[in-house]
Amino acid sequence: MAIRIALGSQRSGMLGLVFTSAAKLAIGGCVMGLPGAAAASHLLQSFLFGVSPFDPLVMALEVPVTEIPRADLDAGIGLVDLMIRTRLAESKGAARKLIEGGGVYLNNERQIQAQKMITADDLKWPAAILLRTGKKNYHLVGIK
Repeated sequence: MAIRIALGSQRSGMLGLVFTSAAKLAIGGCVMGLPGAAAASHLLQSFLFGVSPFDPLVMALEVPVTEIPRADLDAGIGLVDLMIRTRLAESKGAARKLIEGGGVYLNNERQIQAQKMITADDLKWPAAILLRTGKKNYHLVGIK
């Protein structure tokens, strides 16, 4: 490149040369990297059979966990009360407002009734319930 400049190459020609070579490298990396990443993900998935990102053990490593006794679940616990216990809502009024606004999910299913009673029928996993408010605020409720 220094030789081209010394021989009188124009600035626009040099910029074009630099950008063209950078674009070729980026496109080549994408063409080779994307299939490689897809193959690697399938390979890793075969090593970790039976594990998904939404398993309770995996979730417990990354989200807050609150444990409740099995007796409370068998008797039925209100969704509003559970949101207070997990601190996903500051008050019952705030919890009702979140639920009625469609911002509360139980096991990734939207809840719109503030009177919802959570029982053993709502367990997705043998000993856990996943609560979510909004898009990213998760909380795992463990049953002991």
